Amino acid sequence: MHTTEYLRKTSTVLFTSVLAASSKFFKKDLYKALLSHANTIVSRAVLAGDETKALVQSLLILVYWKAPEDTSAWRKIGWAIRMGYQFLWHLGRKRPLPEDRQMALETLDSERTWILLYVFDRSYSRVFGLPPTIKPHEIGDVSGMVGEADNRWERGRWTIQSTRISPTCI
Repeated sequence: MHTTEYLRKTSTVLFTSVLAASSKFFKKDLYKALLSHANTIVSRAVLAGDETKALVQSLLILVYWKAPEDTSAWRKIGWAIRMGYQFLWHLGRKRPLPEDRQMALETLDSERTWILLYVFDRSYSRVFGLPPTIKPHEIGDVSGMVGEADNRWERGRWTIQSTRISPTCI
């Protein structure tokens, strides 16, 4: 789903964050400049009140691939969590995945982003000795999400390279 073409068309913020993170390995001479640029445009988007799944994912990428001296991780995770609550991700999906492949992938992408927010929230809460925000009952049925996506994939209803996530990370 997150191909270069898709990201360029749908979110320059997420595209820039992915470029910044990948440059750490493939274009090391550009890493600092791209990371700085990605942090700048993400911060501007947050301050402007933008609220998109791509912005949440950008924040997660920038937290994961942050520079060692960057102390903004806790705040970035908080911004991302609050957006997730605004998207009502904490309520979980009440119906089966949509039949439309793209809509189903978007749904799974949102669910996985929320799960990753939960993992980051728990991890950084422990690191900083601060209380976590997302409650365990608000992440939904992780095993069910995985099973439903895997069953569709195995029945041949979709052609998806990877629908698996590991509930063991939680």
